[in-house]
Amino acid sequence: MPISERQTARETDYQAQIQQNIERIKRDLPPLFERDISYDIYTEDICFTDPINTFHGKLSYRIVYWSLRFHAQLFFTKIALDLHDVSQTEIEIAATQTKSACADWFITGVTNPDLWR
Repeated sequence: MPISERQTARETDYQAQIQQNIERIKRDLPPLFERDISYDIYTEDICFTDPINTFHGKLSYRIVYWSLRFHAQLFFTKIALDLHDVSQTEIEIAATQTKSACADWFITGVTNPDLWR
């Protein structure tokens, strides 16, 4: 197979994997306040950004979501996460826009298909 065909096949596989992960994020995030999300599709260099803070790394990403669930249970009797958009904003960037009862969060994650399962 010529190099250009292999590159096209790789790009097609990459885009298919991006779409699978976007669909998974769409399933994972809405019940965030009820249960933890799955972290196996995220790379170690993921970045969480909201209007006030930026956190780097998978452990920080897990802590952010744990903290959101913990504080939501402390301060709210009923809370939900509305997923407004998940999109591929750049070749290696997937951005998620969500809204809850208390704030708008913008979550940006760096994707790497070599680390996806």
